[in-house]
Amino acid sequence: MLYSKLLPEQKKACRFVLRHSGTNLFFDQGTGKTYVTLAVIDEESRDVSNYQAIVVCLKTNLFTTWVKKATDLIPHVNIATDFVTFKTLPFPRVLFINYEQTNNKRLRGQLARVRWTFAAFDEAQRLKKRSSLSSRFARMLRDVPRRMAMSGTPFDKNPTDLWAICQFVDQSLFGDNWKAFFKKYLKKAGFMGYGHKFRSKSLEEKFVDIAAKITLRVSRDILGLKGSGMKKIKFDLDPVQRQFYDRLERDLVVEFDGETEQRIISTPMKATLQMKLHQITGGFIKDDEGEISIVGRSKLRALRDLLEKQTKVPVVVFYVYTEEGNQIERLLRRMYHRVGRIHGKIKDTKRGRFRSDTIDAFQAGELDALAIQQRTGGVGVDLFEGSLGVFYSSTHSWIDFEQAKSRLERHGQKNYVDFFYLMARNSVDEDRYDAVSSKSKLNAVTFRRLQRRNIMALKPKSKDTAKTEAKTDAKATKTTGKDKAVKATKAETKEYKYGVADLQKMLGHGDPASTRVALRKHSIEKAGKSYGWDSKDELEAVVKKIKAGAEKAEPKAKAEPEKKTSKKK
Repeated sequence: MLYSKLLPEQKKACRFVLRHSGTNLFFDQGTGKTYVTLAVIDEESRDVSNYQAIVVCLKTNLFTTWVKKATDLIPHVNIATDFVTFKTLPFPRVLFINYEQTNNKRLRGQLARVRWTFAAFDEAQRLKKRSSLSSRFARMLRDVPRRMAMSGTPFDKNPTDLWAICQFVDQSLFGDNWKAFFKKYLKKAGFMGYGHKFRSKSLEEKFVDIAAKITLRVSRDILGLKGSGMKKIKFDLDPVQRQFYDRLERDLVVEFDGETEQRIISTPMKATLQMKLHQITGGFIKDDEGEISIVGRSKLRALRDLLEKQTKVPVVVFYVYTEEGNQIERLLRRMYHRVGRIHGKIKDTKRGRFRSDTIDAFQAGELDALAIQQRTGGVGVDLFEGSLGVFYSSTHSWIDFEQAKSRLERHGQKNYVDFFYLMARNSVDEDRYDAVSSKSKLNAVTFRRLQRRNIMALKPKSKDTAKTEAKTDAKATKTTGKDKAVKATKAETKEYKYGVADLQKMLGHGDPASTRVALRKHSIEKAGKSYGWDSKDELEAVVKKIKAGAEKAEPKAKAEPEKKTSKKK
């Protein structure tokens, strides 16, 4: 069985998952959450006769990681990567699909109707936006008997991102109403109040403590890696490049001579300005017409000088913009014999597994250098064959930064990993590095709290602790009969004979939303948490009240134009 092959911390995680119906596994990248998931499937599939599981993962590691390892480690389980094939397979069976496939509305409906035994979402930070299609699909699966969310970077800066993830894992923790949660824990913050933050530090700690009940945090320490280091490589921009940078930063608009005509670069918003300045440090700029102009090569020279001093191969270079990737690829091909590149247009298709083949070639030692776009290949990819990584440029996201680093620093890495970050002096490069570093420190505090709570929960209780808890429980049970009756009444969820749907038919409304609007407009109180009536007389009384209110409103509406015409006369 796969369980016997796991590391001690991975076995602990497997037991943790099997003890709870819903769990968050926040493993550092490369610490084996794939093995834990497959071990859980292995354990349960041997006991359940009609076992069927669904695992939602990234396109980048669907075949190279999940399908490949599942085929090797749990051969008795039948595997499919599309729903049509899945339906034809005998039990036990597992469906591995990517997030993009779940964007199909028809497929989402079909998947929601399946009686799954187990549902898991890899890289669950994709669920943090509660209005996204991925997050909505996850909520459709929250009644599955066993649910699991996995991520090494579950939130970027604010722990409230966990709220949307918990809607899939265990909605009972914080409820399923965002407004109610916001009112209890958060307050408006940021530009024009579009952001939010916790009302107090104690509420933030309370939120993390509640989430920790179903969360297991495992750090990279369990792998016994040789470690890694990050070195900042600073350089000066070319004189013309610096002048271009300073003018745009000061005036927000720059005019310059193109090859055939005058070019204009304008930055109406701060976000646009930051992006344009970042492009300039990379040696190019895209004008308002979408044309690209080269403004300097200082960063490219800094990369060349750095690589000439290094003896390690293969090397991985992370970048953000396509034009940067073009320049980097040309430089690498002049310096190395075997060079690969991964960007948004390099995908696995029916014609061939182009992206997977490139990754496999790197892992097999068939490439000397790899240029990889940060958001395209910085997640869900194994690159531990290399131990030298260079950030030519980076986004401001801590998630993107950590995910990219973890492509090299993960299970299977046998060497010390050297990372380098190229940055132009007195530029947005420094700001971006400072941003991801500060977020890393803030998130480390939350992760330590989650980890500490896990350790406390998993430790065996001492005799003194057990006695104290027993006394507390005894005091809590000494409530009066009246208090018990009140609590029982609150806990009850009564079912009514008539509901909103029946009222909708009697009023002739087109949809239930219109009926609820009418109920609120005429101050009809709810019967508990929802609208409901025990008898038809009660229902007809509500209908009469709504219709009477509507009739009173009609004469007023008709009288208003008469008043206006009389004023005109």
